[in-house]
Amino acid sequence: MDAWFYYECNLNEIIKGVSAISINYFNKIHTFRGLNFYHFEIVAFALEVVLTCFMGSVTTISDKSTDCRFSNLMDKIIEISELTRKIILLIESKGNVDVVGRCKSLVAAHNRNNTIMNHGTLNLKNDQVFYKDQFIDIKDGDKFSLAIWKEGPLYWNISEYIRDPNITVALKKCLYTDIIDEIEQYSYSYNNYFFNTYGVTQNPNTKDYTLILEYNQYFEFYCRSCDEMYTDIEWCKPCQINHLKKDFVNWTSGNKKIDKLIQKRQLEVNDYEDTIFEWIPYNQFIDTKDEDVVILATWKEGPLLWNGNEYTRISDISVALKKCLYDEILDEINHLYFIVCGISQNPDTKDYFLILKYHAQYFGYFCRNCDKKYPNQGYNWLKENFTNWITGNEKIDNLIKEMQLKIDDHRDIIFEWIPYNQFNNIKEIGKGGFSTVYSAEWKDGPLYWNKNEYVRDSNKTIALKNLVNSHNVTDRFLNEVSSFSLN
Repeated sequence: MDAWFYYECNLNEIIKGVSAISINYFNKIHTFRGLNFYHFEIVAFALEVVLTCFMGSVTTISDKSTDCRFSNLMDKIIEISELTRKIILLIESKGNVDVVGRCKSLVAAHNRNNTIMNHGTLNLKNDQVFYKDQFIDIKDGDKFSLAIWKEGPLYWNISEYIRDPNITVALKKCLYTDIIDEIEQYSYSYNNYFFNTYGVTQNPNTKDYTLILEYNQYFEFYCRSCDEMYTDIEWCKPCQINHLKKDFVNWTSGNKKIDKLIQKRQLEVNDYEDTIFEWIPYNQFIDTKDEDVVILATWKEGPLLWNGNEYTRISDISVALKKCLYDEILDEINHLYFIVCGISQNPDTKDYFLILKYHAQYFGYFCRNCDKKYPNQGYNWLKENFTNWITGNEKIDNLIKEMQLKIDDHRDIIFEWIPYNQFNNIKEIGKGGFSTVYSAEWKDGPLYWNKNEYVRDSNKTIALKNLVNSHNVTDRFLNEVSSFSLN
């Protein structure tokens, strides 16, 4: 529980309503300056505040009345609560006593650095002096202000409490009636991590009550704009969506349907790693290289990326511009396998383009020439690309096409028509009843897949099998060729 004690103040200062500072205790009696604390109450006289911490009864208070800090105080006390670990706030107004509020005690939060956590530091009379004297370099915001606290919070230094001066703090505005609830909220831990709440003050100009929070610690978990707790990294979904909405007026594609599509995609952002879908002016693309159905280019400004504090751009990244018809844009976006950064339009041709991130990866899955998806993802090959040849014999042509259409993997042998002048150093090495076998050197060599393209293994030693009467293409010849495996 939280216990309350007087800090560097005598009786007269207490009656004037000087601030009192809280400290954390853990459900057992602790001693401070000779006083045992267990129960605690807040008692207010008009705008004067006294915090009292006693074992529980008026008798206990009477026993302490000779103490310099309590003499002349007894006639000022209106009521002392006998409820264990409860806070009672009493206001005296023209002789009448009103119970203003009551709430459960604050949950104690262990502070590894032994910093005093000033839960509920109140100074209803002298807060103007406190606010002006203690906070400098104040930068006001909607819900928070940043400031330097000159004296700084108390922390335990081996044998005594001392202050850590000139620290940056966050001043969070809150309603007077919500102060206790707010303090209680930040007393709980977040993933076993406890927040330091230094105290309460009041802005003398606006009269706003303000919680004093540790700046770096608090904003590690809470959004600076809307005060929502981050789910993971310092990224706030409501704030980012509001920012994107406000930015709608700063861009347009010139087409209302395209604008609505982009706006819809932006408002669907759900995570800091999500790509911000944009309208991208065509003049942002340089070093373009036309690849028929797609254009390779460098995007000068680059896409937006969350760096932990804000969105920044990664400049000069390689992208692929995929041409698509206006009516097909939505369908293309929904069925693409890759990150789509946005939409652009060539101002000369009026063609629309989807901007795809990491074009090298794109061409690992789609053909550069026809934009068809490869049957086996990750390998740049298509059976249709091996038809730019002719033998002069229709049966042979059909045979080679049939063999090529058996290709099912990038490791399969590419069956080809090979001109005879490709062979050197031809030597007979064997002869049978129906054929003669020769060894030879194939100058260009066979095709094999090298990650991104087919290349040839030149000067390859191979065997040539010459079938008897093979100049007359028979079914026997065709069947023998077809029997060879491509794997």
